[in-house]
Amino acid sequence: MNHQEWKQEFEPFAQARMEQAQVPGGAIGICKDGELVYFGSFGFSDVEKQQPVTPDTIFGIASVTKSFTCMAIMQLQEAGKLSVDDPVVDYLPQFRMPQDQFTRDVTIHHFMTHTPGMPPLPFLTSAMKRSMEKDPAVLETEPECVDESVSTANENSPLSALEFSPL
Repeated sequence: MNHQEWKQEFEPFAQARMEQAQVPGGAIGICKDGELVYFGSFGFSDVEKQQPVTPDTIFGIASVTKSFTCMAIMQLQEAGKLSVDDPVVDYLPQFRMPQDQFTRDVTIHHFMTHTPGMPPLPFLTSAMKRSMEKDPAVLETEPECVDESVSTANENSPLSALEFSPL
């Protein structure tokens, strides 16, 4: 199958999958041997304004990169270049926690397991709140939890409990 035949078969397939999953828009890039061999954009970046997805559309990928980052860290550990038990300040000397003791104690592993004791970032908290306020699954269970879950400051001492932070 040549490139044009593949493209004519692939694009309707991708469009149908997006419609089935109710995805308003997306972009797909395929590389072979380090070269971009295909780029396609589908749907809308703003459905209300009928603004199409383009090569310049910015997508919020949230935490998707965390799994890749953790995999790379584990590969570096296997190669003997670092340990997940190393303090973060060994690699990021500017990293600081409110208490100096915790600055020295926070390890790479703590970030990989969401236990460095850092609260969520405020600008992401606002974004999560709007999303949670519109989510029927959240509102049907505990509507008052929406405000509490996104406005509570970190009450756990660092390194003692799981608390999601997008860092």
